[in-house]
Amino acid sequence: MFQPFIRALVAFLILVSPLFATDLTYTFHYTGKPESPLIVDFRFRVDSSGPKQIFLPDQYGGQKEMWRSISDLEVVEGPIELKPGDLPSLRTIQMKGSGACHLRYAVHGVSGRLEQNVYYWPVLRGDYIHLLGKTFLARPGWPELQRLSVELNWQLPEGWTAGNSFGLGESTQNLSTSLFELQQGVYVGGDFRFRRFEIHGKPAAVALRGEWGFTDDEFAIFVRRIVTAERAFWNDDSFPFYFVTLLPVDIPPASFAGVGRWNGFAAFMPKGVGLDYSFRYLLSHELFHTWNPTKLSHSAGVPPTLYWFSEGFTDYYAYLLLMLERFETFPEYVDRMNGIIARYWTWATRNMPNEAAARLYYSNPEAQKLAYFRGMLVALNWNAAIREASHGKSSLNDLMRALKQRTEEKQEVITQAVLVAEAKRWGVVNADQQMVSWIDHGDTVEIRKDSFGSCATSSPRTGEAPQFRITSDMAPTACDRWFR
Repeated sequence: MFQPFIRALVAFLILVSPLFATDLTYTFHYTGKPESPLIVDFRFRVDSSGPKQIFLPDQYGGQKEMWRSISDLEVVEGPIELKPGDLPSLRTIQMKGSGACHLRYAVHGVSGRLEQNVYYWPVLRGDYIHLLGKTFLARPGWPELQRLSVELNWQLPEGWTAGNSFGLGESTQNLSTSLFELQQGVYVGGDFRFRRFEIHGKPAAVALRGEWGFTDDEFAIFVRRIVTAERAFWNDDSFPFYFVTLLPVDIPPASFAGVGRWNGFAAFMPKGVGLDYSFRYLLSHELFHTWNPTKLSHSAGVPPTLYWFSEGFTDYYAYLLLMLERFETFPEYVDRMNGIIARYWTWATRNMPNEAAARLYYSNPEAQKLAYFRGMLVALNWNAAIREASHGKSSLNDLMRALKQRTEEKQEVITQAVLVAEAKRWGVVNADQQMVSWIDHGDTVEIRKDSFGSCATSSPRTGEAPQFRITSDMAPTACDRWFR
């Protein structure tokens, strides 16, 4: 007796399911013609529960007013009107009912040379596009971490291949993701050259254009090697896809830039550079941001007052992992750290309090670099302290992995208090005093004599930076053990 009802219900669900199966749909149209914008259509539903606002790109990487690259935002169809919000990057949704909404806007790319930081904005050229989600995606005002069913449609010039943090070569992508992940994605198309490979059975790809001092395959091999090392460090292989882009930009030969992305990162390099140590360091540093701060804090960023951790600890591991992966020897690594210690010791802003350095981070290069120096030397200190407290059984690596587990289980974000609590739990008994002294007040960070274990030691140098010298002819693997 229930069969007719069940058949009717199934027919009804089949009929209406397309309306509800996708929470958010983006369609991107680009002709590739000179000065042409990227046209973005996005569709979603409104009801009494929201959303109440539309967010436009605002600030990213020290760049401000990124909403200026967006124009002609309009309601094509739907029971809403858009009103100005409290900020230029906001639009308030005025509802006239519930139902499906269709909005459209235009994205305008930067013109001229891709000089310092310009490449963080939308790049739209006749032969390619390069976009960071944070800088071109308008989005409904839903919680950023809420899981959504999202569809991406790419309508690009004939012969172009689309690639992004979620896949490669698909004109339509159906994703289970979040607004946070969409914003943190990198999106390219056009004359990029793609190389596909796998990491522990998971798909990955690199995308690069221009001419370099290395082959496409050499670049892909290095990316695979360093990504594999960093995933092994974190015991984390939970990546459905991984995507790395390399864009040639108009910056001085000694300059390097990159931004960590969701499931990958975007590198910006001077044209024609080789795969030297500086390039490898940049890749190692930016890839580590996948976890610090993104996975550790469920966010792509932390407050500038915590940059000593997000940048400084990341720098510590960027150099360390390259040594552990044999891109340089242990003596070379010690020499490199000696150079960093010497620079820190004579740095003009060395004793600047953390709040002041945070305020000046994007306007004062010396205040910015201070975060890297401080965090790296705190990490070096904490590793030695944990080694001593555990009689060599644990290291800073164990603290970092425990921190990831803690923030995942408790859904915490990284704070200085959380870092101090974990450090004390692992044996840094005076971590709270160190934070007040070294970070808050800006006192000079202590350089422990056992910072490199028994393989190197420092001699007292009154009024001068400590410098370490190799004191053992032990095999490199034995010296490595201090840092594993």
